[in-house]
Amino acid sequence: MDDVFKTQGIAQLRIHVERSIGRVKNFHILEGVIPITKLPLISKIFQVCCWLTNLDLPLVDGKKELTNVS
Repeated sequence: MDDVFKTQGIAQLRIHVERSIGRVKNFHILEGVIPITKLPLISKIFQVCCWLTNLDLPLVDGKKELTNVS
């Protein structure tokens, strides 16, 4: 029974991870062909897109405590 609760907790957290990844994918700068000349910058471009998603509304309501999964 303990495994069921652990699996549910992991599934709840996974939903938030998938939503966060979806926000990063909304930056259309990452779509299409990226020129080889931009290869040294692609990591930094991705980081900036991730940072900008942190400025969006929170994915998780701060009033609710997430399940401790460990």
